[in-house]
Amino acid sequence: MDSVSDLLRRLWRLNQEDGIQQSRSDPSDPTDEIATLAGAARLSPMLKERYAFAGTWRKAALDQNWLALEDIDAAIIRTRASREFHARTASSAFRAELSRAQVALFGINHGTNEATYLIWAPGREEPAICAYYGGRSDLFGDLQRFLAFLVGDLVHDDSLALAESGVIEVGSLPVRQTA
Repeated sequence: MDSVSDLLRRLWRLNQEDGIQQSRSDPSDPTDEIATLAGAARLSPMLKERYAFAGTWRKAALDQNWLALEDIDAAIIRTRASREFHARTASSAFRAELSRAQVALFGINHGTNEATYLIWAPGREEPAICAYYGGRSDLFGDLQRFLAFLVGDLVHDDSLALAESGVIEVGSLPVRQTA
């Protein structure tokens, strides 16, 4: 599978070829943390690659804007939804109860309030990705797998594999959730 950096470049090119009116800001300032719904979490190696590629990426995927590190906390507030709602939405599939400190907002469509979340499950260095869009939800083991799905290298999400490994419960993802 391609590296996160390569997958990001491929996604940018595919969006251009599809005529998506995307844009991106300069990469976020180097930091070791990302704002969560309650505090901060350490940036994983894959997230460092993502934020080295771009800050805010407008229309990155699923008709959502991927947020720059410095914009995450403000975006949570602008959704007019509570941090508790975000945490419940993003962590609903996981067996272990997750705190708000284990959930971060990654991308959002402000028109529909559909969102993508990063979720730090216990014992995992890379956060899982939980994406709500178009009346469905998908769960991926990490950013690389999510990007591979977006560029067409994978044809389904990781829900079954995560259920088999005991990370989530089968059938526990809601059909539709918005921020």
